[in-house]
Amino acid sequence: MKFSSRLFRLGYILMATIFTFSSHGIAADDDGTDRPVDIECQISVTPDRVACGQGVATVSLDATTTVCSDGTGTPSQDLCPDLALVWRTSAPGVDGNVPELSEQGAPQTELTIATEQGGVSIGSFNVQLIATSFSNNLKVICYAPVLVEECTYDCNGDLGGTAVIDDCGICGGDNSSCSDCAGTPNGDAILDTCGVCGGNGSSCLNCESLDITPNQLSLDGTSQQLEAISQKAIRAIRRASGNNRAFQKLSNAAHEAYRESWSAIWSLDSVQLSNCSSTILCVESDNTASTSIYQQSLDEIFGVTKRVTRKLRKKYAKNKVARRLLRLARNLRSSGTTELQSLPASQQTCLE
Repeated sequence: MKFSSRLFRLGYILMATIFTFSSHGIAADDDGTDRPVDIECQISVTPDRVACGQGVATVSLDATTTVCSDGTGTPSQDLCPDLALVWRTSAPGVDGNVPELSEQGAPQTELTIATEQGGVSIGSFNVQLIATSFSNNLKVICYAPVLVEECTYDCNGDLGGTAVIDDCGICGGDNSSCSDCAGTPNGDAILDTCGVCGGNGSSCLNCESLDITPNQLSLDGTSQQLEAISQKAIRAIRRASGNNRAFQKLSNAAHEAYRESWSAIWSLDSVQLSNCSSTILCVESDNTASTSIYQQSLDEIFGVTKRVTRKLRKKYAKNKVARRLLRLARNLRSSGTTELQSLPASQQTCLE
């Protein structure tokens, strides 16, 4: 049987980790009949993904399905009795040497390569198989890529580790080294004298407590509304007189009095303690200094309103406006005074 080469054609088919290439030629029998001859080069690499950081990796190469066929897909070794296989790779060898094959030219072999160069992952490499039949003048080359995974290190420097830096700056920590008594990293809660986290030291002192926050909000709102009425009266004077700066000192005085009332009422502890069992850890404190300042401020704002509305009546005959504003101001001062009297005259403060 004589063979002659007529054409070469390369094909590429990707099927999972199996890569197939083919080369085609024509063989002539002794009677002159042409017969197609194909080399179908097919290889697989296991595994096709190599973990990073190991420095050295070994993969299994398999080309047992690389055969010659008669063009109809029927394998026939007789068509390519001289079929030769040569393995190659683009990967570096270990310690700067060439990559190591357990057996060059065998259909099944193992390849050992270096996965890093200079401490850096090589990323990926190709495995190449050259299948040749010199008698048929046919040659085909198969390629199969292998991925080398990215190197990831945790904060301990462990490859593929899961340790992370916690909120306290500790690698692999559980946030406990800088947590307060409530378990909040970098928090400021501490145990009080009663052993209560974030407590005010009153839970073991058998104190009675009263939350005066609603009263403080109400009193703050009363003085704010009273100041607004005084400013409204001043604006009425300015419109009537045509002087936009009239009563400026009184306007400033009313505003400053409101600021004083705000500071006084919010200087009180929102939770008032009383009747505590311990006279050593708890001491009595007077609230009247703060409440007196608030009352004085309230009276001062009312005084401004009274003075301005008197001017409205006598000089500008704005009797209706003046009476209405003065009535509102008087009611607010009265409700503020009544609300103020509901606050405790004193409270107890306990050491934390």
